[in-house]
Amino acid sequence: MDETEVLDEAELAALSLVRSWRSQVNSTAGQYVSSQINELLIQELEMLHHAISARQIELTAQAVDAAATRLGGQANAAGLARRVTGAGVALARRRHPITGQRLVHQALVLTQDLPQVLAGMRAGELGETQAAILVRETDGLSSTQRSEVADQVRQRWPVLGDRGLGEAARAAAARIAPDEIAARHSKAIADRHVSFRSAPDAMLRLSALLPLRDGLTCVQALQAAADTAVASPDAAAQPGRWGLSGTRREQWRQAQADALVAGITGHAPGRSPTAVTVNLLIPVDALTANGDAYLQGYGNIPGDLARDLISAHPDVEPQIRRIFTAPDTGDLVSMESRSRTYTGLLREFIRLRDQHCRTPFCESAIRHIDHIRAAARGGPTTASNGDGTCEHCNYTKQLPGNVVTGSAQHTTHTIGLVTAHSYPPAPPGGPAPPPAITLPPQPPRFVHRRRARRPSTARMPVTKAVIHDFMRNLPSYHDTPRRQ
Repeated sequence: MDETEVLDEAELAALSLVRSWRSQVNSTAGQYVSSQINELLIQELEMLHHAISARQIELTAQAVDAAATRLGGQANAAGLARRVTGAGVALARRRHPITGQRLVHQALVLTQDLPQVLAGMRAGELGETQAAILVRETDGLSSTQRSEVADQVRQRWPVLGDRGLGEAARAAAARIAPDEIAARHSKAIADRHVSFRSAPDAMLRLSALLPLRDGLTCVQALQAAADTAVASPDAAAQPGRWGLSGTRREQWRQAQADALVAGITGHAPGRSPTAVTVNLLIPVDALTANGDAYLQGYGNIPGDLARDLISAHPDVEPQIRRIFTAPDTGDLVSMESRSRTYTGLLREFIRLRDQHCRTPFCESAIRHIDHIRAAARGGPTTASNGDGTCEHCNYTKQLPGNVVTGSAQHTTHTIGLVTAHSYPPAPPGGPAPPPAITLPPQPPRFVHRRRARRPSTARMPVTKAVIHDFMRNLPSYHDTPRRQ
């Protein structure tokens, strides 16, 4: 079904108009050779970006209202509308699904409580990042208090950076609503946690969110240990596998990292015994071949690093699992089950194959293994009909209007008129995944064809002349070449 079968004339004209703006912006490339205008064009395009972000925020809030009206008969329609809209916004903006929920929350706050911030975005004074800072710093405040904070920083926000804007909003909020800010600080302590994520060049980024006092204590202890290590006459010969190298500033930062490892593990850096699970992918027609590896919880690693992890600590028994792959494509050899749930080796097989959540743009850690085509609709419990998702995405795909079709090799996710595609990652050392398919937005099958609307005499028809007259008021219209 084509979008022309779902949208009316006015909706199609609005969509065509927005798409033409992108062509107009791209058409300015190569038109100006003077170096005097480069910075001005960058500034104007940035202000245009802010205005577009404001329009996206307005549309997001309108989408929540429309979803709430559509789901009005269901329990907790308001919360369900936010979840449905958040999933659609994340897919449309190519963002993480959790980010989609955050964007919905920001849109509702900005449109309902902070209209002056939205006006600043339309004027090009604030971007979406700065608006998000104001929403974050006024969290927990009433609508009136939020507005007062925005009014107090309004005169300064065109000249403040992100950090300065956050500090100014935080100070204003503390003056206006001290009790609410104190309660928010007490509640934030419950969110303390440690997280990690893979980094380039076989590194790992370890982060901790701590209460202020504990965090400062840790920082001071690491800095003191680094000062002692760098002050040593022979800093490069410090205990540990890596040693210190580079400038004094670089050695000081390295010493802090070493002190963190030693303080947590009780062993010198590079000498900590680590129990690792290394999955070696081996072509099925060459069982003795040396393959690359996938390190559980991290990702793909080269074979030499895998061998180093295994041999560095002979006293620790590593878990080595050999996974067979097809010789022509590098895909993992398939498995199936007669059960309605994914358990045992089949569950582990899909987790190793997908490596991260298969929802487009999510890529979080896999928590659930579930059917692509639901078992209630006849979907088999096989590797080709199963995918790995995070907990949030597995529950989100059950929401109204969220359609997932296809197989494990090519999954299509559709929400409303927005469609995205997902492929399993290439196995370590295997061929690259197929190129992304660029298709026009396809509406889901359950969207019914609208009845043809009768022409209304009270509404002006959207014609080429009306669009032409509207575009004449755009700032870049007279600077953009047009067909005669």
